[in-house]
Amino acid sequence: MPFLKAICQKMNGKKALAMCGRTLLTALLILGFKATGLAQTTYNIGVIGGGQYTNMSWDGPSSVTMYTPGTTYKTWTGRFSYLAGLTQELRFGDYFSVQLDAMYSDRGAWHVNSDSTDYIDRVAYHHSSRDESFQYVDGHLLFKFNIPIGYERVVPYDRPGKRAFLSVYAGPYFGYLMGYTSTGYSDTLEIAKVNRDSIVRSSVDRTTYTTSNFNNKVRKQDPVLKTDIGITVGAGINFLIGEGGTFGIDFRYSTGLGSIDNFMYGTKVVSKSDDPTQQAVVYNYANVKHSGIFQVLLSYKIRLIGAGPNRYF
Repeated sequence: MPFLKAICQKMNGKKALAMCGRTLLTALLILGFKATGLAQTTYNIGVIGGGQYTNMSWDGPSSVTMYTPGTTYKTWTGRFSYLAGLTQELRFGDYFSVQLDAMYSDRGAWHVNSDSTDYIDRVAYHHSSRDESFQYVDGHLLFKFNIPIGYERVVPYDRPGKRAFLSVYAGPYFGYLMGYTSTGYSDTLEIAKVNRDSIVRSSVDRTTYTTSNFNNKVRKQDPVLKTDIGITVGAGINFLIGEGGTFGIDFRYSTGLGSIDNFMYGTKVVSKSDDPTQQAVVYNYANVKHSGIFQVLLSYKIRLIGAGPNRYF
Protein backbone atom coordinates (compact mmCIF):
# COMPACT_ATOMS: atom_id res chain seq x y z
CA MET A 1 0.00 0.00 0.00
CA PRO A 2 2.05 2.99 -1.31
CA PHE A 3 0.21 5.66 0.68
CA LEU A 4 0.84 3.85 4.00
CA LYS A 5 4.49 3.28 3.09
CA ALA A 6 4.97 6.98 2.33
CA ILE A 7 3.44 7.98 5.67
CA CYS A 8 5.67 5.53 7.54
CA GLN A 9 8.81 6.83 5.81
CA LYS A 10 8.05 10.39 6.90
CA MET A 11 7.58 9.39 10.55
CA ASN A 12 10.46 8.56 12.90
CA GLY A 13 10.74 6.69 16.15
CA LYS A 14 9.51 3.47 17.66
CA LYS A 15 5.98 4.82 18.14
CA ALA A 16 5.72 5.71 14.47
CA LEU A 17 7.02 2.29 13.42
CA ALA A 18 4.64 0.54 15.82
CA MET A 19 1.69 2.53 14.58
CA CYS A 20 2.58 1.84 10.97
CA GLY A 21 2.97 -1.85 11.76
CA ARG A 22 -0.43 -2.02 13.40
CA THR A 23 -1.99 -0.10 10.50
CA LEU A 24 -0.49 -2.42 7.91
CA LEU A 25 -1.53 -5.49 9.88
CA THR A 26 -5.08 -4.19 10.17
CA ALA A 27 -5.22 -3.45 6.45
CA LEU A 28 -3.96 -6.94 5.64
CA LEU A 29 -6.54 -8.52 7.95
CA ILE A 30 -9.34 -6.52 6.33
CA LEU A 31 -8.19 -7.56 2.87
CA GLY A 32 -7.91 -11.14 4.04
CA PHE A 33 -11.46 -11.22 5.39
CA LYS A 34 -12.69 -9.55 2.22
CA ALA A 35 -10.97 -12.11 0.03
CA THR A 36 -12.33 -14.95 2.16
CA GLY A 37 -15.86 -13.54 1.95
CA LEU A 38 -15.64 -13.21 -1.83
CA ALA A 39 -14.33 -16.77 -2.09
CA GLN A 40 -17.38 -18.07 -0.19
CA THR A 41 -19.90 -15.95 -2.10
CA THR A 42 -21.80 -17.73 -4.87
CA TYR A 43 -24.39 -16.64 -7.39
CA ASN A 44 -27.06 -19.17 -8.35
CA ILE A 45 -29.85 -19.00 -10.92
CA GLY A 46 -32.63 -21.37 -11.85
CA VAL A 47 -36.33 -22.05 -12.30
CA ILE A 48 -39.13 -22.10 -9.72
CA GLY A 49 -42.82 -22.93 -9.82
CA GLY A 50 -45.69 -24.71 -8.13
CA GLY A 51 -49.24 -24.42 -6.90
CA GLN A 52 -50.99 -21.98 -4.61
CA TYR A 53 -54.23 -21.48 -2.73
CA THR A 54 -55.30 -17.84 -2.89
CA ASN A 55 -58.03 -15.84 -1.22
CA MET A 56 -59.18 -12.26 -0.83
CA SER A 57 -60.65 -10.16 1.96
CA TRP A 58 -62.20 -6.75 2.42
CA ASP A 59 -62.87 -4.26 5.19
CA GLY A 60 -66.61 -4.09 4.47
CA PRO A 61 -69.36 -5.75 6.51
CA SER A 62 -70.45 -9.33 5.82
CA SER A 63 -74.12 -8.33 5.95
CA VAL A 64 -75.62 -5.06 4.74
CA THR A 65 -79.27 -4.03 5.15
CA MET A 66 -80.24 -2.04 2.07
CA TYR A 67 -83.81 -3.07 1.45
CA THR A 68 -86.46 -5.17 3.14
CA PRO A 69 -85.74 -7.98 3.99
CA GLY A 70 -82.12 -6.97 3.43
CA THR A 71 -78.97 -7.86 1.51
CA THR A 72 -76.32 -10.38 2.47
CA TYR A 73 -72.87 -10.41 0.88
CA LYS A 74 -70.87 -13.55 1.48
CA THR A 75 -67.13 -13.43 1.97
CA TRP A 76 -64.72 -14.54 -0.72
CA THR A 77 -63.98 -18.24 -1.17
CA GLY A 78 -60.41 -19.24 -2.00
CA ARG A 79 -59.33 -21.22 -5.04
CA PHE A 80 -56.29 -23.06 -6.40
CA SER A 81 -54.02 -21.72 -9.11
CA TYR A 82 -50.38 -21.79 -10.21
CA LEU A 83 -47.24 -19.68 -10.44
CA ALA A 84 -43.92 -20.13 -12.24
CA GLY A 85 -40.82 -18.16 -13.12
CA LEU A 86 -37.12 -17.61 -12.52
CA THR A 87 -35.14 -17.47 -9.28
CA GLN A 88 -31.69 -16.20 -8.42
CA GLU A 89 -29.81 -16.31 -5.14
CA LEU A 90 -26.67 -14.65 -3.82
CA ARG A 91 -25.20 -16.69 -0.96
CA PHE A 92 -22.76 -15.32 1.58
CA GLY A 93 -20.90 -18.15 3.26
CA ASP A 94 -22.73 -21.04 4.84
CA TYR A 95 -25.67 -19.35 6.55
CA PHE A 96 -26.94 -16.22 4.82
CA SER A 97 -28.31 -15.48 1.37
CA VAL A 98 -30.56 -13.10 -0.55
CA GLN A 99 -33.00 -14.50 -3.11
CA LEU A 100 -34.98 -12.71 -5.82
CA ASP A 101 -37.87 -14.50 -7.55
CA ALA A 102 -39.66 -13.22 -10.64
CA MET A 103 -42.85 -15.22 -11.28
CA TYR A 104 -46.07 -15.11 -13.21
CA SER A 105 -48.89 -15.62 -10.72
CA ASP A 106 -52.63 -16.11 -11.23
CA ARG A 107 -54.43 -15.38 -7.98
CA GLY A 108 -57.89 -14.38 -6.88
CA ALA A 109 -61.03 -15.91 -5.35
CA TRP A 110 -64.69 -16.70 -5.89
CA HIS A 111 -67.11 -14.03 -4.73
CA VAL A 112 -70.80 -14.82 -4.22
CA ASN A 113 -73.47 -12.39 -3.10
CA SER A 114 -77.26 -12.47 -2.90
CA ASP A 115 -79.80 -9.74 -2.25
CA SER A 116 -83.47 -9.00 -2.54
CA THR A 117 -85.35 -5.79 -3.26
CA ASP A 118 -88.90 -5.32 -1.96
CA TYR A 119 -90.97 -3.18 -4.34
CA ILE A 120 -94.67 -2.22 -3.97
CA ASP A 121 -95.95 -4.84 -6.39
CA ARG A 122 -93.10 -7.32 -6.63
CA VAL A 123 -89.96 -8.70 -5.03
CA ALA A 124 -86.69 -8.87 -7.01
CA TYR A 125 -84.06 -11.46 -6.10
CA HIS A 126 -80.49 -10.99 -7.29
CA HIS A 127 -77.67 -13.51 -7.17
CA SER A 128 -74.16 -13.46 -8.60
CA SER A 129 -71.22 -15.84 -8.52
CA ARG A 130 -67.94 -14.77 -10.12
CA ASP A 131 -64.34 -15.87 -10.26
CA GLU A 132 -62.24 -12.75 -9.68
CA SER A 133 -58.90 -13.58 -11.35
CA PHE A 134 -55.84 -11.33 -11.24
CA GLN A 135 -52.74 -12.09 -13.33
CA TYR A 136 -49.54 -10.59 -11.92
CA VAL A 137 -45.83 -10.56 -12.54
CA ASP A 138 -44.46 -10.82 -9.00
CA GLY A 139 -41.05 -9.98 -7.61
CA HIS A 140 -40.18 -11.53 -4.21
CA LEU A 141 -37.09 -10.26 -2.35
CA LEU A 142 -36.27 -12.78 0.38
CA PHE A 143 -33.66 -12.61 3.15
CA LYS A 144 -32.72 -16.14 4.13
CA PHE A 145 -31.02 -17.90 7.02
CA ASN A 146 -29.74 -21.36 6.10
CA ILE A 147 -29.10 -24.25 8.51
CA PRO A 148 -26.93 -27.14 7.21
CA ILE A 149 -28.40 -30.57 7.98
CA GLY A 150 -28.33 -34.10 6.62
CA TYR A 151 -25.67 -36.71 6.08
CA GLU A 152 -21.92 -36.18 5.78
CA ARG A 153 -19.78 -36.87 2.77
CA VAL A 154 -16.03 -37.33 2.88
CA VAL A 155 -13.96 -36.92 -0.27
CA PRO A 156 -10.14 -37.25 -0.07
CA TYR A 157 -9.55 -33.96 -1.86
CA ASP A 158 -12.42 -32.09 -0.23
CA ARG A 159 -13.60 -30.96 3.18
CA PRO A 160 -16.43 -32.96 4.74
CA GLY A 161 -19.77 -31.28 4.35
CA LYS A 162 -23.50 -31.76 4.58
CA ARG A 163 -25.65 -32.41 1.55
CA ALA A 164 -28.84 -30.67 2.67
CA PHE A 165 -29.90 -27.50 4.48
CA LEU A 166 -33.01 -25.85 5.83
CA SER A 167 -33.94 -22.27 4.96
CA VAL A 168 -36.18 -19.81 6.78
CA TYR A 169 -36.84 -16.45 5.20
CA ALA A 170 -39.00 -13.38 4.92
CA GLY A 171 -39.26 -10.35 2.70
CA PRO A 172 -41.49 -8.08 0.63
CA TYR A 173 -43.15 -8.79 -2.68
CA PHE A 174 -44.30 -6.46 -5.43
CA GLY A 175 -46.86 -7.43 -8.06
CA TYR A 176 -47.66 -5.68 -11.33
CA LEU A 177 -51.07 -6.45 -12.83
CA MET A 178 -50.90 -7.92 -16.34
CA GLY A 179 -54.58 -8.79 -16.69
CA TYR A 180 -57.89 -9.11 -14.90
CA THR A 181 -61.04 -11.13 -15.58
CA SER A 182 -64.30 -11.56 -13.69
CA THR A 183 -65.97 -14.68 -15.04
CA GLY A 184 -69.30 -16.07 -13.89
CA TYR A 185 -72.89 -14.95 -13.89
CA SER A 186 -75.44 -12.72 -12.21
CA ASP A 187 -79.16 -13.32 -12.43
CA THR A 188 -82.31 -11.44 -11.47
CA LEU A 189 -85.71 -12.96 -10.70
CA GLU A 190 -88.75 -10.73 -10.07
CA ILE A 191 -91.89 -12.30 -8.58
CA ALA A 192 -95.29 -10.59 -8.26
CA LYS A 193 -96.58 -10.09 -4.72
CA VAL A 194 -100.20 -10.80 -5.63
CA ASN A 195 -99.47 -14.17 -7.19
CA ARG A 196 -96.24 -15.65 -5.82
CA ASP A 197 -96.08 -18.10 -8.73
CA SER A 198 -96.14 -15.31 -11.30
CA ILE A 199 -92.68 -14.36 -12.62
CA VAL A 200 -92.57 -10.74 -13.72
CA ARG A 201 -89.03 -10.81 -15.14
CA SER A 202 -86.07 -13.15 -15.25
CA SER A 203 -82.60 -12.41 -16.66
CA VAL A 204 -79.08 -13.81 -16.49
CA ASP A 205 -75.94 -11.77 -17.18
CA ARG A 206 -72.87 -13.83 -18.11
CA THR A 207 -70.64 -10.98 -19.21
CA THR A 208 -66.92 -11.58 -18.76
CA TYR A 209 -65.39 -8.39 -17.41
CA THR A 210 -61.77 -7.48 -18.11
CA THR A 211 -59.50 -4.54 -17.34
CA SER A 212 -60.62 -2.90 -20.59
CA ASN A 213 -64.36 -2.84 -19.80
CA PHE A 214 -64.32 -2.95 -16.02
CA ASN A 215 -65.25 0.71 -15.62
CA ASN A 216 -68.62 -0.05 -17.17
CA LYS A 217 -69.66 -2.32 -14.31
CA VAL A 218 -72.53 -1.09 -12.19
CA ARG A 219 -70.85 -2.11 -8.94
CA LYS A 220 -67.55 -0.38 -9.79
CA GLN A 221 -66.50 3.23 -9.85
CA ASP A 222 -62.72 2.88 -9.80
CA PRO A 223 -60.64 0.44 -11.89
CA VAL A 224 -58.63 -2.44 -10.48
CA LEU A 225 -55.29 -1.11 -9.25
CA LYS A 226 -52.19 -2.00 -11.24
CA THR A 227 -49.95 -2.82 -8.28
CA ASP A 228 -50.01 -5.11 -5.27
CA ILE A 229 -47.53 -4.92 -2.37
CA GLY A 230 -47.25 -7.43 0.45
CA ILE A 231 -44.99 -9.61 2.56
CA THR A 232 -43.87 -13.24 2.27
CA VAL A 233 -42.61 -15.63 4.94
CA GLY A 234 -41.60 -19.22 4.44
CA ALA A 235 -39.33 -22.17 4.96
CA GLY A 236 -37.82 -24.85 2.75
CA ILE A 237 -35.52 -27.81 2.54
CA ASN A 238 -32.75 -27.92 -0.07
CA PHE A 239 -30.69 -30.81 -1.43
CA LEU A 240 -27.30 -30.40 -3.08
CA ILE A 241 -27.04 -32.03 -6.51
CA GLY A 242 -23.49 -32.64 -7.73
CA GLU A 243 -21.01 -29.80 -7.29
CA GLY A 244 -23.17 -26.91 -8.44
CA GLY A 245 -26.87 -27.71 -8.27
CA THR A 246 -29.53 -27.25 -5.60
CA PHE A 247 -33.03 -28.74 -5.59
CA GLY A 248 -35.48 -27.07 -3.19
CA ILE A 249 -38.98 -27.59 -1.78
CA ASP A 250 -40.51 -24.46 -0.23
CA PHE A 251 -43.67 -23.63 1.72
CA ARG A 252 -44.69 -19.96 1.76
CA TYR A 253 -47.40 -17.69 3.09
CA SER A 254 -48.06 -14.26 1.59
CA THR A 255 -50.55 -11.51 2.28
CA GLY A 256 -51.20 -8.15 0.64
CA LEU A 257 -50.74 -4.94 2.57
CA GLY A 258 -52.69 -2.56 0.37
CA SER A 259 -55.97 -2.36 -1.52
CA ILE A 260 -56.14 -3.70 -5.08
CA ASP A 261 -59.86 -3.04 -5.63
CA ASN A 262 -62.70 -0.85 -4.33
CA PHE A 263 -65.87 -2.93 -4.08
CA MET A 264 -69.24 -1.17 -4.01
CA TYR A 265 -71.41 -3.10 -1.58
CA GLY A 266 -74.47 -0.88 -1.26
CA THR A 267 -76.06 2.54 -1.29
CA LYS A 268 -77.75 4.77 1.23
CA VAL A 269 -79.91 7.86 1.00
CA VAL A 270 -78.74 10.97 2.85
CA SER A 271 -79.74 14.61 3.00
CA LYS A 272 -77.73 16.99 0.86
CA SER A 273 -75.46 19.33 2.80
CA ASP A 274 -76.37 22.35 0.69
CA ASP A 275 -80.12 21.63 0.80
CA PRO A 276 -81.33 19.44 3.71
CA THR A 277 -84.76 19.11 2.10
CA GLN A 278 -83.24 17.25 -0.82
CA GLN A 279 -81.82 13.74 -0.68
CA ALA A 280 -78.89 12.11 -2.47
CA VAL A 281 -77.70 8.57 -3.00
CA VAL A 282 -74.29 7.73 -1.51
CA TYR A 283 -72.37 4.63 -2.59
CA ASN A 284 -70.57 2.51 -0.01
CA TYR A 285 -67.15 1.14 -0.95
CA ALA A 286 -64.81 -1.28 0.79
CA ASN A 287 -61.12 -1.95 0.19
CA VAL A 288 -60.26 -5.40 -1.17
CA LYS A 289 -56.85 -7.05 -0.84
CA HIS A 290 -55.17 -10.38 -1.48
CA SER A 291 -54.80 -12.44 1.68
CA GLY A 292 -54.31 -16.01 2.74
CA ILE A 293 -51.93 -17.00 -0.07
CA PHE A 294 -50.39 -20.43 0.59
CA GLN A 295 -47.76 -21.69 -1.86
CA VAL A 296 -45.85 -24.95 -2.42
CA LEU A 297 -42.88 -24.42 -4.73
CA LEU A 298 -40.21 -26.55 -6.38
CA SER A 299 -36.96 -25.02 -7.59
CA TYR A 300 -33.68 -25.99 -9.16
CA LYS A 301 -30.67 -23.68 -9.20
CA ILE A 302 -27.20 -23.99 -10.67
CA ARG A 303 -24.12 -22.10 -9.49
CA LEU A 304 -22.83 -19.62 -12.08
CA ILE A 305 -20.34 -17.62 -10.04
CA GLY A 306 -18.26 -18.78 -7.10
CA ALA A 307 -15.41 -21.22 -6.88
CA GLY A 308 -15.05 -24.20 -4.59
CA PRO A 309 -16.86 -27.47 -4.01
CA ASN A 310 -20.56 -27.74 -3.33
CA ARG A 311 -20.07 -28.04 0.40
CA TYR A 312 -22.96 -26.56 2.36
CA PHE A 313 -23.96 -24.89 -0.91
